[in-house]
Amino acid sequence: MKTTDFLKEGHCAIADEAETMHKDHEVQMARSQLYATAQAAIEIHRMLKGMSEMEGLEGWVQSKITLAADYLNKVRDYLQYEQASQAQEEMMNFVYEEADYAFDKLVNETASVGGTGAGAVATSMGGGNGFANGGPGTLKRVTQFKNSAKKAFTKEHKVK
Repeated sequence: MKTTDFLKEGHCAIADEAETMHKDHEVQMARSQLYATAQAAIEIHRMLKGMSEMEGLEGWVQSKITLAADYLNKVRDYLQYEQASQAQEEMMNFVYEEADYAFDKLVNETASVGGTGAGAVATSMGGGNGFANGGPGTLKRVTQFKNSAKKAFTKEHKVK
């Protein structure tokens, strides 16, 4: 049995706090290491300013610089991808009721704009007679249109 196994048994507050502190510590440690790395990179850059191409660098030195740059670029790319993915997930996580409300509001506003708004909506939905109030059955057609559009949206986006 490992010495940390006893902490994992059940829901131990100490284990939960230790895990949280460990995660928090990792971020701060990474930031500290990046700061020290940036300082070292600036110092090395200054040293290389005074060095001519004729003096050159030994192969292993150039190799270490290449590795360090590659590792940092990979971490940066990974973090950028994670942030972009998280932002995309947040954009995709909308509440269906809010979308439903916005859709209803849009259709109702379109139907009520101006003197011929309702008639224009009814006509654009394949019916209507162009009356100022939309004519007979306009409310029924608008409701049918809203319901069919909601069904199509729900089916397409797999909303429950």
